[in-house]
Amino acid sequence: MPLHGSKWTLFASLLFCAACAPCPAQNSGSVKVDEGETRLTFPNDHFHLALSVRNGAAPVSAQVSAELLDTDDTVRSAGNCNCNLATGSAVCQIEMPPATPHSKHASNDGDWLPLFRLRYTVAAPGALSASGTIALDRIAPDLFDLHVVAPRTFIWAQLTRLASAPCIL
Repeated sequence: MPLHGSKWTLFASLLFCAACAPCPAQNSGSVKVDEGETRLTFPNDHFHLALSVRNGAAPVSAQVSAELLDTDDTVRSAGNCNCNLATGSAVCQIEMPPATPHSKHASNDGDWLPLFRLRYTVAAPGALSASGTIALDRIAPDLFDLHVVAPRTFIWAQLTRLASAPCIL
């Protein structure tokens, strides 16, 4: 019996929905890193990474790895751990050894630390893995000291002269 009119429309709609629906055998959840909540600190003589992870799937154990990259993309420190990810948010703690010396900047390595980056990977079975690279200035608030310098007296004439200076492009 051929399909006509509204029966055909109903059949086509059901066929379309079945084709677009996710397969129940696949885990449709995903793992994402919340870079805004991730922190890197420097207790004693090592690095401590608190990687904030959001899990949209069922609880799972994930393999988490992190690498500290210098300006030449050389791995200077690395660490990994197994992290139990509950549904929702979790924080994975990774201890990393001090940065290994690099021949190019061996004497003043601390001067280059603000330019380093952190590369991370979170791999959970049955979920999409997450990976990325974060600049240290976004995750290491203890890395920078802010010093404010201001004159004891302020002369308004200098400010108006500066404000009225022509802009040359």
